Amino acid sequence: MNFFSFCRRIVTSSGPFQGVVSFSFITVVAATSVFFVQAAIPVSSHSAEDSIASGDIRWFPLVIMLLGGLSLFMYGIEKMSEGLKKSASRHIRNILGALTSNRIIAFIIGAVVTMLVQSSSATTVMLVSFVQAGLMSFAQSLGVILGADVGTTVTAQLIAFKLTDYALLMVAGGFAVRMMGKRHQLRGVGDVLLGFGILFYGMKLMGDAVAPLKACSDFIYLLNGLENPLLGIFAGAVFTAVIQSSGAFTGIVIVLAQEGLISLEAGIALVLGANIGTCVTAILASIGMEREAKRVALGHVMFKVVGVLIFVFWIPAFA
Repeated sequence: MNFFSFCRRIVTSSGPFQGVVSFSFITVVAATSVFFVQAAIPVSSHSAEDSIASGDIRWFPLVIMLLGGLSLFMYGIEKMSEGLKKSASRHIRNILGALTSNRIIAFIIGAVVTMLVQSSSATTVMLVSFVQAGLMSFAQSLGVILGADVGTTVTAQLIAFKLTDYALLMVAGGFAVRMMGKRHQLRGVGDVLLGFGILFYGMKLMGDAVAPLKACSDFIYLLNGLENPLLGIFAGAVFTAVIQSSGAFTGIVIVLAQEGLISLEAGIALVLGANIGTCVTAILASIGMEREAKRVALGHVMFKVVGVLIFVFWIPAFA
């Protein structure tokens, strides 16, 4: 008995059978009888039309754009910080050194100073040096540390505003103010605006760089592992410790969330981890110093760790 078969594969991309692969077999026996058999097998939602393999992505230009965007982002934060210090006050050290034993005042000054320097790590390093020099006691530094932890959140709030479309306009405006300004404070305002523009343009580059990864099933699978809060916190702490900037890492997390690459739960876990990773700077600064100065760095770490332990269980509620 002679027979031959035809096999046809159809991927349904719409309708009630979306994501179903149908195999149709038509077998002709003795050229007289025809048998038709059809099987429908569900497959993953990431079909051939929806996802791409990691090998299909041009990784080199993607990494270059991502690193370039991150560099501009971090430089923008630094430039903005310099401008704020120029325009707001040149006596930050004197303000901190003249703190009283009033913890509320210490808290407020810690928040304000950190908003100016745009880095809780920088504030903590100053505290370590002040305690080492005997200008401040360990008890006074604790209030400032708590204030610094609040002040550093301003950076994240500014980054969260989606102003990337106006980034180059801010760069041009900041450059013009800086060039035309004769007073030191006015040039500082120009630096702030210039830093904002560079910061948001760096975010735009990072967003453009990671956009193709939304269709990469391997990358999505990797990010899905961050749904585990402990893994997300660990990853955030390690990455922040490496780049020495919780603000920069928070910017990366915001970009990933805006592109839909990570969930809100994963983003919160990563930011909590960044709060721990940023303590590395103060720890390194306290090496070789007196016991009281080391206690400042340790207090900074304890505040962060305890805060993370409290809020890690509330991640689902916040999300």
